[in-house]
Amino acid sequence: MKELKQKLEELKNSGGTNREITDSMFMLDCEIRDLGSGALKEAIAEAKNKSKVIYEAIAEVDPEIGKMLILNIDM
Repeated sequence: MKELKQKLEELKNSGGTNREITDSMFMLDCEIRDLGSGALKEAIAEAKNKSKVIYEAIAEVDPEIGKMLILNIDM
């Protein structure tokens, strides 16, 4: 989780536009969530927790999108 938070900080401080930063964060989330159909419950739960951390970071860059993501993470 420490590596993920460090990567998110690097993205936030990259100097890109808010759109570029959030797009990069979404790509990171996609990589984390790409578990395949045979994933164990523990792996799915860990991916969900990491996604929540990513969504909180997105909320710091774009509060409107981040809030929607956090509210709908279980859907």
